[in-house]
Amino acid sequence: MITTKLVRLSLVVIVLAIAAVAALEVRWSMTTKDDARGTALRAATASAHLLFTSHDSLAARHTAEEVAAAGHTHLDSFTIRTDGAVHITVSTRAKSYVLRRIPMTRSVSEVTVGADAIPQ
Repeated sequence: MITTKLVRLSLVVIVLAIAAVAALEVRWSMTTKDDARGTALRAATASAHLLFTSHDSLAARHTAEEVAAAGHTHLDSFTIRTDGAVHITVSTRAKSYVLRRIPMTRSVSEVTVGADAIPQ
């Protein structure tokens, strides 16, 4: 015989499980964003340094691509501004089982960040 207490307990367990999965996926997204931000900064710094020393923009872009690939991200844009600063934009996808399959929450698992570096 199913009792009201058993139904309530089941609902509480289901709600807690859903909340735990959502929290875990948001944490994965935040960790991925932090990692991508660090990768973008490393790529921008390395390419700005190479640009400053060699004045070769193609080699600087290639360096940015290598650093981005080593950080498991994709180099979306590489821009050299008029003041000589380098702007990098990288993107990646966070580990996700549920959020990326729901159109309203897909943006949580898709991460795009940028970084600037001044040649030194």
